[in-house]
Amino acid sequence: MAAVAAAEGAAVTALRSVMQRVQQAAERAGRPAESVRVVAVSKTKPVSVIQQVYDAGHRIFGENYVQEILEKAPQLPDDIQWHYIGNLQSNKAKALLAGVPNLCMVQSVDDVKVAAYIRGILLHLKSASFQTFTTDLHLYMRWCTQRKLQMMRHFPVRRSAEVHFLEKYCKRT
Repeated sequence: MAAVAAAEGAAVTALRSVMQRVQQAAERAGRPAESVRVVAVSKTKPVSVIQQVYDAGHRIFGENYVQEILEKAPQLPDDIQWHYIGNLQSNKAKALLAGVPNLCMVQSVDDVKVAAYIRGILLHLKSASFQTFTTDLHLYMRWCTQRKLQMMRHFPVRRSAEVHFLEKYCKRT
């Protein structure tokens, strides 16, 4: 029990240290510290530690395993902005989107087919009133600019499809 309490205290102390360094870096860069988004990654941390960091004022958390975020999100406050960190596979997208209504970011997908699939799931969930999303979902698209030589023949066509998808369905932020 003492080890858990120490870990929880250490997480809040670490958060405060990071926020102080962000403040200093923002000042040096001539930016407001509020313009910097700090994502507290909860990988392998128990819900009690996340709750303590939340209680200390932090609201943006990241997780890189779908199963972990599906288990943690329902046990924590609804105003947390969840980020899924890592490459989201299409076979896990529906569970993630249906299970985490306060998911605000997917970092990332690397295929326009997966992005289109995610869009379809969102449209279905919203139209069927299965889900009330508390925020817009932002999606990072990862583009590899250095492909293996044998894949180079697909590069221009694939990138053109991704650009078309982004222009048609994704608003700029």
